[in-house]
Amino acid sequence: PPVRVSYELTEAGKDLKPVIECLGRWAEHWVRA
Repeated sequence: PPVRVSYELTEAGKDLKPVIECLGRWAEHWVRA
């Protein structure tokens, strides 16, 4: 059977969510594909 792996962010990682979302919005505005 396939191996299952589960990942979960630490509290510190979860705390970065607003920063990562902001960087995503910046990229959508400035980065041309």
